[in-house]
Amino acid sequence: MTVKDFLWRNALYLVITFVFGLWMVYLITTSLSSVQTIHFINVLTAGDFEDVSSQYSSSIPLLRYFLEPFIGLTFIFAFNSDPMGIIPLFLVVYTVTRIALLAIDNTLLYNNRKKEVIFRYFKDLLEFAVKYGSILLLVFGASLVVGYFTLGFLFVANYFETFFHIGSIIGLILIVGKGLYNAIIYFKPKGILKFRKSTSKNPVVSTLIRIKRELFYFWTAFLLLFILNFSFLSISFPTQHITATDLAPDEFLFDFHVHTTMSDGHLTPEQRVMWYIDQGIHGAAFTDHHHPRGALRAREFVETYNLDFIVLIGQEFTDDPEDIHLNFFGIEEEITPEGYTEGPYGQNRMNASEAIKYVKANGGYVIVNHYHRNASAPFSYEQLRDWGVDGFEIGYSDKDREIRDFCLNNSLICLTTTDEHLTRELNEFVRLKLTDPTNKTLVHIMENLRRNNHSCIVIPELDYFRNFQGDFSQLNAFDSYLLNLDPYQALSWAIWSVLFYGLTLLIIRRIKNRNLEGLVKKIVLLD
Repeated sequence: MTVKDFLWRNALYLVITFVFGLWMVYLITTSLSSVQTIHFINVLTAGDFEDVSSQYSSSIPLLRYFLEPFIGLTFIFAFNSDPMGIIPLFLVVYTVTRIALLAIDNTLLYNNRKKEVIFRYFKDLLEFAVKYGSILLLVFGASLVVGYFTLGFLFVANYFETFFHIGSIIGLILIVGKGLYNAIIYFKPKGILKFRKSTSKNPVVSTLIRIKRELFYFWTAFLLLFILNFSFLSISFPTQHITATDLAPDEFLFDFHVHTTMSDGHLTPEQRVMWYIDQGIHGAAFTDHHHPRGALRAREFVETYNLDFIVLIGQEFTDDPEDIHLNFFGIEEEITPEGYTEGPYGQNRMNASEAIKYVKANGGYVIVNHYHRNASAPFSYEQLRDWGVDGFEIGYSDKDREIRDFCLNNSLICLTTTDEHLTRELNEFVRLKLTDPTNKTLVHIMENLRRNNHSCIVIPELDYFRNFQGDFSQLNAFDSYLLNLDPYQALSWAIWSVLFYGLTLLIIRRIKNRNLEGLVKKIVLLD
């Protein structure tokens, strides 16, 4: 056998090996460049932010190392934090992938009879995915449309995540089941796959068939990406555990802003509670948009299972027309911005100033979320203070120093919060000392916060996404994620990559050695 014959006969193996080699070079290079040092920064201290890393540590459970690549995939699928960013990214990735597949099909696999037979099994799976994926999308989409016209826009805003997550999980189960079935009848033929011929000698008809085929592949890719996205983001993977080395019995770690599937978050209220507990956080305010139902569900879960966790009732008032977001605490009725569509779903429609005064008049508390005074900011800090807000969220930027100083000069509360929608590690929290540690009511917590002698902690290294902007920020964030892996997490990626590479080659070898005649008899082409 000549070298040329050897290369041509094993071309597919060589292409896969080449791509695998590039991936391993990138993975090893990135991992060797990793300088993972978890810093804890107190942004409430006057003047410069204070590095308090000696007071905290972040550890990872053993199971996390085994599942690290799957956890890393959530950073790829986390485009839902910026839905518009996925459109150009998807178009580019789809185009490059489709061209690569066409090139392989027309060179390495050209005129390969076995390839044609195997394709029938994959085409059957793809058609199944399109059929039932489209049905699910249509059913849940129609439900949201009906809800919009009968209950109003807030029904859609508060339940679309739940609908999409349920639909995606059902779709994933159906696709995996169908894929396993096709694999079984491929290696142990028991059934018959039926296909209709789609060829024509007429050039116009032939062109239309090609266009239809490409549209089919495009829609299939979109559905699969949609299903994988919501399925991955609904999984609560093992995460870090934060330890405060000198935490006193009267000190507690809190987060005051988080979302669940009851609005636009990706974890259920129950999953979110366990997400906090696993990370060593003692309490949180659940603040789904425009209603407290996520918080009420979380509280019920904690009480039912007698968990040692503090649930504070909250909701986020999201007034996009006025470009201001507010967190309301201690109010168990929904409060809706007045600009939203009328309907029986949500009755208390108010503008920002009315809502603030209403919450304060009814014993609640108001925190202004991620607000920076600039050209688009509708209100001054002084206006918001005079309307009665209790404080502002602050973060790890120069703009946040201005808000912090304003709060300290006006006896307003400063809070660092995650505003988490996804399943990433917690990267901000508040360390609060309670004068009466047995009193964990909202009133007592707010009384202690108002003194501003607590700590507002930010972990910058775990904030992969907010440091990147633009249509391809997900890829930049994934690169940032890899740069923050410790050696054992990087080793997990390497081991899983080798296993996947070996499994791919094994499958290709089994396919090449499969008896073609036995497979052909199980495929029927219909006129």
